[in-house]
Amino acid sequence: MKKIKSIYVLFIFAALSSYGLWACTNNGTSETTTETEEVEEPDTRPASAAVDNDFYIKADIGGKEYNFNYLSLDNVARYNLLKKDLFRIERCADDHCKESIYLQAHNFDLNQTPPFTLQESKEGKLRKDIIVNFIRTNNTGKFKYQMQDSSEEPFEMTIQKIEGDIYEGTFKGLLNNEKKDSTLVIKGSFRTKMIVRNPAA
Repeated sequence: MKKIKSIYVLFIFAALSSYGLWACTNNGTSETTTETEEVEEPDTRPASAAVDNDFYIKADIGGKEYNFNYLSLDNVARYNLLKKDLFRIERCADDHCKESIYLQAHNFDLNQTPPFTLQESKEGKLRKDIIVNFIRTNNTGKFKYQMQDSSEEPFEMTIQKIEGDIYEGTFKGLLNNEKKDSTLVIKGSFRTKMIVRNPAA
């Protein structure tokens, strides 16, 4: 009888130990769970861009290489723009424009001879001299996050060559990663055909 009681006590002790080990392991897992990437639905949107290998923005963003060599066909003039005091190009990294970047320079002098460099001024202004935005959306076109030029360091763009309406250049600076509350180094190059638009009277 004593032997049976001993076995019974050992069985209860083993069961309680196993439960305690499971509870501790489960708690430890929940505390160290990292944020997982959201699962995206299949992309059913119609493609809105076409491959354009001649013109591009290539960028290294925080050590990751991007090749933005697509151009939206919806409104071409909106994506490559040159007018008095303004230079703007925008491109996508895929045919649904899930990743896009735009580079814009204000106070742009059309009469300069390349190479010349435009640098962000540290003086307080209502409008920045150079604006860079890297935007990511999900498969349904909804905004996911945006990286924009940081105010910590002057941004810089160099126009290396101008041949007719073809502009080539480089850029570098810092981007604010709003999702992770940090900054990333961005550097890159571009080649684009500028569509000239005169400012409205």
